[in-house]
Amino acid sequence: MSDPPTQPTNADEREARWAQARRLFTLEEPAARWRRQVDQFRRERRRVSGRPAREKTPGSDVDRMMAKLYGAGSGAGAVLNLMLAVEDARRFTGRAFDDWLAALEPAAGPAQAGADGLLRSVAGLLSANGYGESDRAAAEALCRWLPATAASGPGAALWAVRSYLYGPDWQFVKEDGPWSSDPRAEFVAGLLDEPAACGLDRLPACRQLFLAELERARPRLPGSFLPRLIVLVEGPTEELLIPYFARLAALDLDAGAVMVKGSGGAKQVVRRYRALASCTSLPVLIVLDADAGEQAAVLASSLRAGDRIHVLSGGEIEDVFDDATLLRLVNEHLRGSKHAWPVAASELSVPQRRTETLNRLWRERGLGDFDKTGFARTIVAVPDRRVAVPADLRVIFSTMSALLQAEG
Repeated sequence: MSDPPTQPTNADEREARWAQARRLFTLEEPAARWRRQVDQFRRERRRVSGRPAREKTPGSDVDRMMAKLYGAGSGAGAVLNLMLAVEDARRFTGRAFDDWLAALEPAAGPAQAGADGLLRSVAGLLSANGYGESDRAAAEALCRWLPATAASGPGAALWAVRSYLYGPDWQFVKEDGPWSSDPRAEFVAGLLDEPAACGLDRLPACRQLFLAELERARPRLPGSFLPRLIVLVEGPTEELLIPYFARLAALDLDAGAVMVKGSGGAKQVVRRYRALASCTSLPVLIVLDADAGEQAAVLASSLRAGDRIHVLSGGEIEDVFDDATLLRLVNEHLRGSKHAWPVAASELSVPQRRTETLNRLWRERGLGDFDKTGFARTIVAVPDRRVAVPADLRVIFSTMSALLQAEG
């Protein structure tokens, strides 16, 4: 393992270390994370030597460079990295780790069964990718324990071994820095202070401690941190308004570990769902506008057994508001616009889709097209307890609850 890491000494270094470490808090496919790290390795190698890195980059070179730049965990920090890797293995499919192994060249032979076979497979991968004897010694202890968790395949096991050996140092989160107000850093710092959270000989106890601390801290953590359910939506408007309506319904999506994820538009939902379905074992709830019938039909034909689709009955997310509520919220949004007069009730009561009506009203006021995302930000920033939770959203929340219960 690398030499003991030093604390970051200046603002740029502290921010860089935090930016790198917090990527472990995101739901990122193993192959995508690996490609990002290889790209960073090649940029750093070019910066230091002035020459590009070799086309085939041993995994050990990448890991050691990352450890040199950001520190490598030891003791409780290394075990914390291991536990985060096990959570990756619980959320990603074997195919996701196979895709990562395909990018990690050269690979070893086919997987072998049992704890001894797992160790032989992982040892072969470590040796093929330039890791040393000390790395393989730690891998032996880990491979004896990992089959009791979700990390049973060679890809997931190697992912866990690398995370234990070369995951980032976390001691810096105990100091003041850009992470100080982040509840994820608070969660990490609490685990580092636990004497039991250290040692390859106490992994079952460490696992229990990690899960207990996660359960205790869950209400303060964002839903995107170690999520249990993904709600896939079309864009940023839904990303803002679904949590907003959940709060009105006295639901805490963060405490439920629900991640609401935008797709960049209706046409991208199918592509994003297929990517998620192939790489993650988490249930997915897809929310579509009423005009996304073609996408809904395509998704319905390829939906996994545990996933669900909800198509908004009224059109788009703006259509879930009743007329009086929409009028009040639209005029609240207009208050920040100079020389824009309020919208009258009669201007909204027209036989036209609401987004088309709002676009027309905005252009008449010289404001260009209606900014759906800006409108959603206004709604979220100025909570209005008079807003009722629409029927569509109640159905969505009921489906969320059912999927979470099925997940256990």
